[in-house]
Amino acid sequence: MQAGVTAAELAAATETWGLAPLVDHRGGLVEANLLAAQVVLPDGQLVAADEALLREIRTGHAVGLVVDATYRLHPIADLRR
Repeated sequence: MQAGVTAAELAAATETWGLAPLVDHRGGLVEANLLAAQVVLPDGQLVAADEALLREIRTGHAVGLVVDATYRLHPIADLRR
């Protein structure tokens, strides 16, 4: 997922395949489903997030800008149960 894409846009794009991202009560992506990310650090370096940085991103404690993210998708039928 590229920067600036909303959860609703991701859901619309993946619905064709019967998949959807898991969203919270506010309509935001559930960060526990973040699998990978490319991050620009404060010094300008672009890095692939390791497990420690992914954990910081998921908890909102990361310093940097996520410019690409990979989220786990779920079958829509499972989310409607």
